[in-house]
Amino acid sequence: MSTPTTRRFGLSLLLLALLAVAFLAIRSLRRPNDTATPAPTAAETGDSQRPASSAVATSRSVGNAPTTQGVSLRAELDRARGIADPQQRSREFGRLIQLWLQQDPDAALAYVCGLPRGSPEFTSGLLMALDVVARMDVNRALRLAAELVTTREQMFFYNALFARLAEHDPTVAARELAAVPAGEARTHAVRALAETWSRHDAAAALAWAQTLKGEDRPIAIESVVAELVPSDPLRAIETAQQSLTGPALDRILAAALHQLTTTDPRSAASIVPLLPAGDTKTFAAADVAAALAASNPRDALAWVQSLSGPGPARSVATARVLEIWANTDRSNAEQYVTGLPAGDAQREAAVTLARSTGGTDPRQAIGWAESLPGDTRAAAFSAIANAWAQHDGAAASRWVAEQPADRIADAAGTLNATLSYWVLQDAAGAQAFVSSLPSGAQSAAAAFIAPLTAQTNPSATLAWAQSLPDPAAREAAVAAAYGRWVGNAPAAAQTWLSTADIAPELKSRLQSRR
Repeated sequence: MSTPTTRRFGLSLLLLALLAVAFLAIRSLRRPNDTATPAPTAAETGDSQRPASSAVATSRSVGNAPTTQGVSLRAELDRARGIADPQQRSREFGRLIQLWLQQDPDAALAYVCGLPRGSPEFTSGLLMALDVVARMDVNRALRLAAELVTTREQMFFYNALFARLAEHDPTVAARELAAVPAGEARTHAVRALAETWSRHDAAAALAWAQTLKGEDRPIAIESVVAELVPSDPLRAIETAQQSLTGPALDRILAAALHQLTTTDPRSAASIVPLLPAGDTKTFAAADVAAALAASNPRDALAWVQSLSGPGPARSVATARVLEIWANTDRSNAEQYVTGLPAGDAQREAAVTLARSTGGTDPRQAIGWAESLPGDTRAAAFSAIANAWAQHDGAAASRWVAEQPADRIADAAGTLNATLSYWVLQDAAGAQAFVSSLPSGAQSAAAAFIAPLTAQTNPSATLAWAQSLPDPAAREAAVAAAYGRWVGNAPAAAQTWLSTADIAPELKSRLQSRR
């Protein structure tokens, strides 16, 4: 049986053992401001080109790295960095550095700082190390980041840190911004804080953002307002117009109007005409017009007329409505355009409708265009030919060539446009067709397609050009084909020219091209 003295002695031993365990646990979880040995030298880390980071000067030496299965983690990490497969290397390096960070964060950080700055392992290791340090000492993590974070990928640290801080206490996170250097790092931090804060308390986040100065203010306000867009686009638009200018305002308006158009196109339609001319108004007008046209194309076109002022918003919106209408009710769309007063508005609408219908049923589109007045008809014919050629360059080109010149707007240019598609679809067929054209049209057409075919087969193109029956067309095609060849392969082109059987005057002119 034990005596009181023996029991007291046993209890004393137990307390001493517990104190020893607690002491060892405290040492293993030592905070960054504890006394530590200096960071490893460049020679120790294997990176002789970089001095040791002053921010890591209090880190523990890696000389006695923890071990796993009896092997030094430092040695295992060095081995992992030598793995050839990048994905396997990344996985193994990440696993090992995370293990070391759990056991001894200071030593692991010192090892990471000894890696080449341009290596993927430095970036991944740095981000993991900074995350561990930040959970123990935010200020130290920010000091380290200010010295070590340089690339766009590494800047993710600021996003992650300030999003986490804002989740816990955004006012504390706002105070920590003072330690973030100006530039990209601060932009990331401000944006992450503003976005996270706004999700929990948009009013408080906006009030904070409006107190900021300089570049921080528009970044924070835009980030807060952007969070409003999905749930309250009208409020986002109002707030943006009151607080933002320039590209930031344009981005918010574009996103908010797009969101509003999907849920309430009538409200969006009342806002678009008030916007200043520019891309934001144009894209928003097209979106709203499409949404309105889905239920009533005539109402949509009536709304489009409210888009006054400079810029292409009206014409783009009109085109969008007519494209949708042509796909759902082609006959009524054609009647609408035919019934418009003659002039620029009718011509623009006719061209738009012709582009939409000419590719699917060109013969019917031509029949409809016949009912249009003079200039409008000619413009519609040109648009039909272009749309037709994208599917059948041969048929479209032949049709254009058959028409009197005054029946198609810019007949020569339209023929060239249709030929360009035919060359892509069947170069030999296009060349044969050009060879059959009458003299008046052959020269321009030959000069147009010669560089296109010479791009891939210059010698064959020149042989074709020399076979053209019209002398003017022959000379124009040879000159155009040679010009493309000499631009792409000067030596080969000049070798061909030296023995070419062409008129001396033409040869002399081509020899001057280098």
